[in-house]
Amino acid sequence: MQARPHVLIAAISARALTQLAVVAGYRVTVIDAYADEDTCALVEQVLTVSCDERGFEAAAFAAALTQLDTSSMTGMVYGSGFEARPEVLELAQAFLAVLGNGADVVRRCKQPQHFFPLLQTLDLPYPATRLPEAGQEGWSTIKPAAGDAWLYKRGGGCGGLHVQPADKVSSMADDAYLQRKLAGRTLSLLFVADGHDMQPVGVHAQWWSPGTHAPYRYGGAVSLNQERPACYPALLQAAQTLTRALGLRGLNGIDVIEHGPLAAELETGSGAFPQRQAEAGFHLLELNPRPTATVTLYPAQPGQSDLFSLHMAACQGVLLTAPSCSAVHAHAVVYAVHAVTIPAGLHWPPWVSDIPSAGSCIATDSPLCSVHASADDAAAAHALVQQQLAEMQAWLHLGLSVANDNNNDTEHD
Repeated sequence: MQARPHVLIAAISARALTQLAVVAGYRVTVIDAYADEDTCALVEQVLTVSCDERGFEAAAFAAALTQLDTSSMTGMVYGSGFEARPEVLELAQAFLAVLGNGADVVRRCKQPQHFFPLLQTLDLPYPATRLPEAGQEGWSTIKPAAGDAWLYKRGGGCGGLHVQPADKVSSMADDAYLQRKLAGRTLSLLFVADGHDMQPVGVHAQWWSPGTHAPYRYGGAVSLNQERPACYPALLQAAQTLTRALGLRGLNGIDVIEHGPLAAELETGSGAFPQRQAEAGFHLLELNPRPTATVTLYPAQPGQSDLFSLHMAACQGVLLTAPSCSAVHAHAVVYAVHAVTIPAGLHWPPWVSDIPSAGSCIATDSPLCSVHASADDAAAAHALVQQQLAEMQAWLHLGLSVANDNNNDTEHD
């Protein structure tokens, strides 16, 4: 019997990619920051590497790699955790092949001094963007007035944790930039690319889940493949243009703001916006040169290509047919409303994933788990996942309050 191919998956949270790989027939070794129960149940080995708000730290990631026998591995597929530190991908290449976009592509996508000039050259629409000159002196030249509609962002940020109202920020990091705040719906496109051409997987609506210090924190997404937005053809063209300009490979995603009625008002009189935003129907916010969180909206279907095989083939220059989904899927992240310690013996609902292991200490505002829903249309799927989110918050508050009472280092409301 032929041995199953062996792959390393590395991501801050590797559960979604791990599930896809296992369904596709791969043996999987995992490096991530959580070692959730459902991840550990799928694989033989999980190495936990702590990360900070900028992702994986090079020395800690290298130490994990030295513990592995990579000789049998096809390569490493990566998710989040490398956007702000593409040098960690370069480090990984000394151990095994990186199956996806290389560090040079990540830099061009996630560093604002490279990405927005590229969009300008390609004539792709994006919000007015201000990059400071070097040093804190540069911050004073672009800082907006109080109440002005600008956002503070950092290059390489993910999950919306790095986004703040600009007039609330007192100093600026070296990799930060300002971007005009626009009204409209946040959309994402997941697509697969072979270095020259791309094929869409799906389009989604996304929403925020504001935290104490993160008003634009990622909340979840729902598929819009049965109710595609009017800007969908322009989204496909943007993905194709970026694929050829950057030589994108594997699964990638773009995030945009679809024009709303207030967006046009904000644009009036502003000479800083690129041309073509009216006909495109959106402004491009970012390109994620890796599999995104929305892969979880595409569970494997019998007789269809699965997303992991799609990614692996595209990295070799072969575009397979993207899977189709008859049902509409949604997912949402459950954040801890207070610090909790997970007790043993909890029976989690079947529509929950990213389940923390017993004894895990979850800090306030940290991700606790995810919930998933399916329905016949996007509105119903979104409503169901929001209901599940509310049920989990209530269930966790009741179920974990007993655990909190027995732990002196945690509190609850």
